Amino acid sequence: MKKLSFRNKIIYFINVVVAVLLLLSVILPFLPPKTFSLLSVVNLGVSFLIIINVLFFLYWVFQLKKQFMLSLVILLIGYFSFGSLYNFQHQKRLKTHRTLK
Repeated sequence: MKKLSFRNKIIYFINVVVAVLLLLSVILPFLPPKTFSLLSVVNLGVSFLIIINVLFFLYWVFQLKKQFMLSLVILLIGYFSFGSLYNFQHQKRLKTHRTLK
C-alpha cells in the first residue's frame, strides 16, 4: 500500500468499501432480518456490487498491482455462496390432448 499513489489509495479505499458490502450481502441471508433490517437493503444491489468488483479487479490487473487479490477473493466467495446470479430453468413441454372434456 505504501507504493500506491494518492489516487490509487483512494480507489483502493473505495474498493475495500464495495468488497465489504458484497461480503455483507453474502452473510446477510444467514442473519435474522429483524435485527439487521437496514443492512438487508444491501441485498438489493448485489448485481451492481458484483459488476463494480469485477471492474476493480480488471483495474488492478491492468495496473499490475497485487490489490486485485481483494476483489478476486470476494468475487470467488460470492460466486460459491450465491452460485449463478441468474438461473434459467428448462421448461418441460406439457403434452396436450386435443380432446374436449
